[in-house]
Amino acid sequence: MHILARIDFSAIVQNFYRAQELAGDSVVIPVIKANAYGHGAIQVAQALNGAALFAVARMSEAQQLRDAGVQQPLLILSETWHAESFQLASEQNYVPVIHDEHSISLLDQVALSSPIDVWLKIDTGMHRLGIYSDGAYDQINRLKRIDCVRSVCLMTHFATADASSCDFLDAQYQVFQDIQRDHPSLSSSMANSAALLRSQTYHADFVRPGIMLYGADPLFKLGSDAQLACTMQLTAPVLSVRRIHKGESAGYNRSWYAGRDSLIATVGIGYADGYPRHAKNGTPVAINGKIYPLVGTVSMDMICVDVTDAPLEADIKVGARAELWGKQVNVNDVALSGDTIAYELFTSLGRRVTYVDLDSVSSP
Repeated sequence: MHILARIDFSAIVQNFYRAQELAGDSVVIPVIKANAYGHGAIQVAQALNGAALFAVARMSEAQQLRDAGVQQPLLILSETWHAESFQLASEQNYVPVIHDEHSISLLDQVALSSPIDVWLKIDTGMHRLGIYSDGAYDQINRLKRIDCVRSVCLMTHFATADASSCDFLDAQYQVFQDIQRDHPSLSSSMANSAALLRSQTYHADFVRPGIMLYGADPLFKLGSDAQLACTMQLTAPVLSVRRIHKGESAGYNRSWYAGRDSLIATVGIGYADGYPRHAKNGTPVAINGKIYPLVGTVSMDMICVDVTDAPLEADIKVGARAELWGKQVNVNDVALSGDTIAYELFTSLGRRVTYVDLDSVSSP
């Protein structure tokens, strides 16, 4: 029996509309990098065909979308630019994100077949990519003077938009605002999902939601209610149901002992499939509509679940489907228990996982 990742594309559309509602007059750019956070970039682009443009990380991701017939401009967030890639951008309607002085110099030297729009990334404190903020004024003016550049949009990226404190977020915002003030005619973009959900202060002309499109609220630890629809349901089959006595253990390393005579369901999914290796005892798993705790150490192919409290009417049998995350089990709760984030869970599912459209199979 298969491990299934059921993708609800109508829920992704619903979350896009939610992002548009929150964004107000800002243009919403769906981020569909990393195969749309594991949901299928081509299918998501097709579902969100009304979007003005999409954002990806690499040129290779953009080319896959073009080959599949996606027509919108494609913002490429983290590519290394050279003469050939700039030329391809002009031919394919890619929007390069430039993040260093060398790329500006190179763009000034190439003869492109048609003008391009470019985004200039400014490092306001994350210190990952971007031109230094103290040199931004000169670099922006250099870019504006290049003949093949049709338009320039200024962008930055927030390091702590999902944190409880806004201190560093607001410090980055202020640095960016100071730069914008010198270039009032240029458009701008700051907000990722967390900043979009947090406040209109950070919205600017373009917002770039990613994780919220896929149903995970980046502000969940702050008690947020983002009103997002679940987009992925991960299920796996129950392989075995066995009784163990009080004081016995289940799984590797004897990391859990039964405090009573117990009923243990073994479910056919493990860390080789992307289920978090460090998920703790008590991580929620849903079987037959009821939540049960994970017990013992996650192994490569299996997990153990304590189903001792299963009601008689929900008698758990071999072949029953267990939901690892979805509408019953919040993916953020699983991520928190596994000392990771929903982004990693969505993008780390293994080759044994079968992806299907939610509407193409019956519910468990």
